[in-house]
Amino acid sequence: MNNEHQCTRIFLAGVGHCMVEQCACGTIHMRLGDISLRLTPESLETMTTVLVDASLKVREQRQEKAKVHRLQVMPGGLAQGPNDGGSRQTH
Repeated sequence: MNNEHQCTRIFLAGVGHCMVEQCACGTIHMRLGDISLRLTPESLETMTTVLVDASLKVREQRQEKAKVHRLQVMPGGLAQGPNDGGSRQTH
């Protein structure tokens, strides 16, 4: 192995098996389990934007699905959803 080209890495962030470091040369090293990516700082910013956008959309979808599952049958036979206050009779 060529020791002349080894960079010193600085830990930037990490949780569990996900870790991000930066070399003294500026390269970003992102590890997710057995996967390793080398990125420019600009590529990291782009990836972050895309992942945040995707995460927000997934959260919205999960919240919409949760609203559908919140329909409850109340005592006395009234069906109550998240927005109707129990105005419908069940049969």
